[in-house]
Amino acid sequence: MIITDTHPTKEDEEEIQKFINSNDLLKAKKKISDLELVYKNSLTVIYYDSFIKNLEGDFDGAINGYKKLIQMKPNIWLFNHNLGLIYFNQKKYQDAIEPFEAATKIENNKYSFHNLGCCYYEIYEYLKAKICFEKALSLDSKFLFAQCNLSSVSIQLGDFENAKMEAKKALEIDPESHLANSTYGVALSKSGTISDLKESVQF
Repeated sequence: MIITDTHPTKEDEEEIQKFINSNDLLKAKKKISDLELVYKNSLTVIYYDSFIKNLEGDFDGAINGYKKLIQMKPNIWLFNHNLGLIYFNQKKYQDAIEPFEAATKIENNKYSFHNLGCCYYEIYEYLKAKICFEKALSLDSKFLFAQCNLSSVSIQLGDFENAKMEAKKALEIDPESHLANSTYGVALSKSGTISDLKESVQF
């Protein structure tokens, strides 16, 4: 996607995207290097450079790139969400919270709210996690992961009846889903039993 400001042409971007889609990252990187000589501080070039660094496992380079993008254009959802994802995938949940929160303030996006909820779940802030999962479901009532995780977080809050109810809703979304059936089984097993063990949240 072209992200305004002085930037390469649409054809340039399409060529980069074509290389990425075909997993030819060397050609994509070469194209980006060539464009960097022409377009200084282009949001589009920095974005694709950061995107490729993340694909290649250069997470520090990708993080620095997205932070630069956010400094240049703080109100773009994609920059904040992607930075959160990099931290999230490295299990740096505390670091992921800030960019995910920023993303939710820019755009009501179910994935940003869901991932933010997972971060809060992993650092044991269950009430905040519950609010995020509920928000994600308010945006998409058929969002299976958020529905299952709402059941899981209800268990952590000691509300076993609600956990069963939320798990049953997950089964209604997709009766054949292994995740939904597993979630319902856990909710049933916890009914009337206080567990000190933290359930594994589903991503």
